[in-house]
Amino acid sequence: HGHVRIGTFQRQAYLRDADALKILVHFACENYYPHIDRGQDLKSLLENFFDHVCASVAKTTAQWMIGGFVHGVLNTDNINISGESFDYGPYRFLPY
Repeated sequence: HGHVRIGTFQRQAYLRDADALKILVHFACENYYPHIDRGQDLKSLLENFFDHVCASVAKTTAQWMIGGFVHGVLNTDNINISGESFDYGPYRFLPY
């Protein structure tokens, strides 16, 4: 559904660019999590958004593990904020 990666937020945090981070969170909520109330205070919005991203990523990771996926490419560069993974190689699946 998109290529807004977790690392995109890490970059803004590293740069301490609160304005860009706020814009990015509002964009992400509007386009990926429209059910999140963007009218709440910024701290609550960030916590709510973070909870949703974590749940989506955890679900995807669990599904890959159930399938036997055993390579460490599910990092912040290879998974987006809606929990979709991409860029799988090199990878491996357990035989059993």
